[in-house]
Amino acid sequence: MSVAIDPQVQAVIRRSINALASVCDHAQARDSVGFSKATAGPGHEIAALGLERWTPEIWNYAGRLSAHHSRQLEAARVIDEREVGELLLFANSGIKAPQIKSDWMDIAEIDGKEMLVISIRGNRDLATILKRARDLSKVDAYQPAGNGKLWRISSRFAFAVQPFTAVFENLSDKTADFLAASRANATAADLRIAHNGPVIALNSDKTALRFVYRFSSELKQALYDTDGGTWWKTADWSRVEFTISLNRNGHRLFEMLCREHNAIADEDAVAVIIAAKEIAPPRLSDIVSYEFLEDAARDRPKHPNPGRHVGRGPQDQTVAIAP
Repeated sequence: MSVAIDPQVQAVIRRSINALASVCDHAQARDSVGFSKATAGPGHEIAALGLERWTPEIWNYAGRLSAHHSRQLEAARVIDEREVGELLLFANSGIKAPQIKSDWMDIAEIDGKEMLVISIRGNRDLATILKRARDLSKVDAYQPAGNGKLWRISSRFAFAVQPFTAVFENLSDKTADFLAASRANATAADLRIAHNGPVIALNSDKTALRFVYRFSSELKQALYDTDGGTWWKTADWSRVEFTISLNRNGHRLFEMLCREHNAIADEDAVAVIIAAKEIAPPRLSDIVSYEFLEDAARDRPKHPNPGRHVGRGPQDQTVAIAP
């Protein structure tokens, strides 16, 4: 149950939440102050939402978060001993995280520069695009809590939000100009980030094409049907790693992805896959299986890609294709 909070105590709570949320270097605390893993998500969300949108439930929950971190706030000289005592009144309140407004965007100054702040409740396509941007630059697109609904996006990648703005409440009259300027200054390479579909590029050692995309049974089946690539799951089903073989089968898969799955590729990837059209796929005799080597063999090779599924074979068969 929420209770009325004295305005002076409200000021202490707001100062505490601001200090905790000011840590934006991805879980490395500034002056030993920062939300814990358990409190980071809702803590950053209420801090970014704006004081005028705090409900009584949010105020009381913010008091509990401040009390939870009161000793580190005191050590960092954000609050004094008397204010610690005021916050500790909320320590055992049992207040749970309230419903926090979502699906909004705003402009805020973060470390001296303006950034787009956006709260995304369930827009999987936009989240996928922003994760691509984060892969390129963790200072230009990141989640201050490390996960959750809140994102901060610099002018470099803010244009990626433009196609989705209709579903978000705009909390700032600066947003439209910020997005427009972002798009006007974007490079061709950065503009590909906003593509709503697979974005294909060369892998790091230039032996295959790759793209990171959410799991799709259609894409998985396409790999099997063409014998043109591989896939494996990382820690997140929304970020499955797909590869395309540099041979005729891979070229066939690439064309199908562009035609049926709205895939695009950068210039280097296009040039390589066109050349791969003339390369024959490996014969069955060139495929080395590691599954049937005897455990006792001293020279048993270490499996290079545990968990990979290749071609049309059964899903529990783990193989590696020789170059």
